[in-house]
Amino acid sequence: MFTNTVKQRYEIVGTATPWGASQTARKVMVGLTWYDTAGHGGLCISHGLANKKLSPNARAEGIKYAGSYWYEEDVQWCIPMYENPEWLELMHKQGIFSSLPTKDEIKKRIETYFPDYFKASKNEIIDFKSLKEGDLIILDKEDSEPFSILTVSGDKAVIVRHGSKYSLSKQMYFNRAKKVTRDGKIIHKEISNHLT
Repeated sequence: MFTNTVKQRYEIVGTATPWGASQTARKVMVGLTWYDTAGHGGLCISHGLANKKLSPNARAEGIKYAGSYWYEEDVQWCIPMYENPEWLELMHKQGIFSSLPTKDEIKKRIETYFPDYFKASKNEIIDFKSLKEGDLIILDKEDSEPFSILTVSGDKAVIVRHGSKYSLSKQMYFNRAKKVTRDGKIIHKEISNHLT
């Protein structure tokens, strides 16, 4: 058992995070890992777990990076914990947090630093698998010039702008896409908000 614990520890240490390479990583459960770096750290939630357990507003407040949602250690982590208090208890048991804040304390921190979280449900960009030939996609900045989707096959798409073709992977789409339009209309994923 000891060697297995050590092995798992070394497999995940050094993972790239939005704050630099990790120095330590603690897997809380499948899809949920706490990372520490030299200067910062926070919570990583896999795309699949986030889609199942987080509201659109919670996902919108996270950092999209390397195919997952990330929540920094100062305040952002409060958002997924507000929606999933059982995660907070798991993290407390593992020693990641030394004390358990109440749901009201967490809510007050979110209201102070992320007031948009409690507003009406936010729109999310459509899933990669829903892209179609002819869709226009804006990457990185809302005011960027769009690319046109030429083809979509599996986890890859070919996009074109000014006659130049580029490959767009599913992960790149997840990390960089800001808006998709079809027939002149912005298209969004069908979502429902489950804020508590």
